[in-house]
Amino acid sequence: TADKGNSSAQLRYGMHLWQKENNYIEAFKYLKNSANSKDPAAMFIVGKAYWNGINGIVQDKALGAQYLKSAAAEAHPKAKNFCDEQGILI
Repeated sequence: TADKGNSSAQLRYGMHLWQKENNYIEAFKYLKNSANSKDPAAMFIVGKAYWNGINGIVQDKALGAQYLKSAAAEAHPKAKNFCDEQGILI
């Protein structure tokens, strides 16, 4: 389960909180845990949230770029495209 450290469960629960309940700060905790467990989709979401500074997440482009680069290195297509569009060198 998400509370027991399962990365894919953290991603799913975090996305549920983000999209269905608009509980962005709580969602971000789960998404960040999943990203730190090397889930490429979570790395992309967390990186983009930091990059853009959205929904109560404090903007930090340097940290966002780290997550986005990691997701791109794991062949996440949206992360690769985002990095290309934003001039983030992979």
